[in-house]
Amino acid sequence: MNVVELVEFVEARLAEDERVAREAIVPDRPGTHWEWEARSDDGDPESPLWLRTVEEFPTTSGVGDLPGFPLGYECTAAPTPAMGHITRHDPDRVLREVEAKQAIIEKLREGDLRKFSGLLDAVKLLASPFSDHPDYQKEWAL
Repeated sequence: MNVVELVEFVEARLAEDERVAREAIVPDRPGTHWEWEARSDDGDPESPLWLRTVEEFPTTSGVGDLPGFPLGYECTAAPTPAMGHITRHDPDRVLREVEAKQAIIEKLREGDLRKFSGLLDAVKLLASPFSDHPDYQKEWAL
């Protein structure tokens, strides 16, 4: 097994995740936490929902902070498990996960592979969610 290829594969996938998460953060309105919210307070389950940032943003008009900004998407269904999944995996959380996984790879690079077989297995496990990627090699599976 080529350990260098395995590490490079995982690093490339982490770089993709990091890029996508950073692209989701608009520089002038850097919302990193998201939630689904009803557009009206009437309690009607058919009220449109919108995805908005949890962070508040100051305005220059003097009206105070805005409660967040919505994405240009709304739906009229009640929140679904998929909506909860989307908001749970917001850009900030993805960036923390990327950082933690990069630290595992760095520990592997620092050590002698014969002494750190557990870390090598950990990197194989980090690669496993990407087993459907065309560059994934079956020999990396545990």
